[in-house]
Amino acid sequence: PASTDADADVVHEDLDANEDADESLFPGCPLTLNLSVVLIMEFLVRHKLSQKSAEDLIELLTAHFPQGHKMCTSLYRLKSYWKKQSCLSKYDKRLVCSNCDTILQEDEQLCGNPECLGVCPPHEFLLLNIKPALEQLFRDPDFCTQLIRNFEEQSSMVSDIVSGASYKKITS
Repeated sequence: PASTDADADVVHEDLDANEDADESLFPGCPLTLNLSVVLIMEFLVRHKLSQKSAEDLIELLTAHFPQGHKMCTSLYRLKSYWKKQSCLSKYDKRLVCSNCDTILQEDEQLCGNPECLGVCPPHEFLLLNIKPALEQLFRDPDFCTQLIRNFEEQSSMVSDIVSGASYKKITS
C-alpha cells in the first residue's frame, strides 16, 4: 500500500504524542512499540528486503494484530517512527561471535579466539546509541527525583539494587 499525505499527517500526530512507545502493542502482547520497531528494522537490514517486500511484511504482520494495536501500519510510518526516536535512528551493524559473544572488528569475519576459530559463524546485531535517550531521561525532573530517592532511601525493603554494597548486604 502506498503512503498518502493523510498518512503523513497521522504519523506526525502519532510520533509527537509517542505515549505508546513503552506500552504493549496490544493487551497481552510482550512486545512494546519500540522493541517491535527495532526487531522489524533489524530483520529488514539483515535480509536486505526490497521496499515492496518490506511493505508486504508490515502489512502481513499488522493483519495478525487485533483492532486497536499500536504497531506502525506502513513502511512509511515505521521509517518515520525510527527517525523520530533519536536513540534508534543512528546505529552500527556489528558482528558478534556466536560462541563467546566477542564483538568482532569491522574487518573481521571470524572470532580470533582459538576455541571459536572457524567453529561458529558470527551473528549480526545493531549497536544503538542510547546517549540521547539517557539525556532525555535526565532532563525529566520526575525521573531525577525518583533516582535520587532510590539512592537516599534507607529501608529494609528490597527494591532496585543501585550499589554494590546493597547487593552484598542481601547476598551475604
